[in-house]
Amino acid sequence: MSTSGTAARAIALAAVSALGLAACATSSSGTSSSSSSTGSAASATTANTTITAAYEQEFGAYNNNTADQNAVKNTVVLNQVLRGFWYFGTDGTVQPDKEFGTFEKTADNPLTIKYTINDKAVWSDGTPIECSDIVLAWAANSNQFPTGKKNSDGSEGQVFSTAGSTGYEDANVPQCNKGDKTVTLTYKTPFADWNSLFGGGSILPAHILEKQSGVSDIIAAVKNKDMAQLTKAGTFYNTGWIFKAGQYKTDIAPAAGPYQVAVRTRRFSQRLVNRVLHVRGIDGAVPIEVAPADLRGRRRWRRGGPGE
Repeated sequence: MSTSGTAARAIALAAVSALGLAACATSSSGTSSSSSSTGSAASATTANTTITAAYEQEFGAYNNNTADQNAVKNTVVLNQVLRGFWYFGTDGTVQPDKEFGTFEKTADNPLTIKYTINDKAVWSDGTPIECSDIVLAWAANSNQFPTGKKNSDGSEGQVFSTAGSTGYEDANVPQCNKGDKTVTLTYKTPFADWNSLFGGGSILPAHILEKQSGVSDIIAAVKNKDMAQLTKAGTFYNTGWIFKAGQYKTDIAPAAGPYQVAVRTRRFSQRLVNRVLHVRGIDGAVPIEVAPADLRGRRRWRRGGPGE
């Protein structure tokens, strides 16, 4: 069954917005500060701000797109770590994230969308965000690569697990070559919400997947429907980005936004050792420290430098 992850992302945005409001009231310096909760680069005027948010589940996966990991507990952390072509505005509408790239409809028959990735858009490890990442996102969410086996619920098994194939399953393979910053997407079936594809969190680093899975070229594997290569890619995509409590591997989980996640174990009681996440700023952005629920059932977000 086709589902959509858009609603989950909207809920997560509401949660992050609430955190921003809390920041204004909990500045450790006694002055108010502001924090952006949209897809635009976040900023803050006051360091060392402590934000307390009510959330009972611990972050667990860098890939928030699979059926078993699509959860707000991950999205609230990844909103500013994994960017995309759009984000939800304060009024709940889709807003383009021009720092990541732009997109426009160029034809109605067939429905054709042109995506242009910003020349400056790179993963935090320095690798450019390019065609391979878009092709991977489409392949992983389109339900176009059946395994030939049935799931426990009787549905057709797929190489890639996805929480929602809506829109992606109506589109053809993205047209572009490795390294390209421009991607053309045509639709087999008209899709009214064409502007809802490739949002924040849906685009993951293809170069990491290729290295970790042993797939030499994800674009070629997708276009040629090379099931042997795609099966290897799917195995890593579905499970390779799930982390144990307190674990986060930045070498395989780079950021595409203003923040990065790293394991953090200082400043918290023994009960929280190895269960604390530190989100450090990139390019001057103010760091955020994210901890799981404390004994009072609250999750603490601390804003400040690693050594503070």
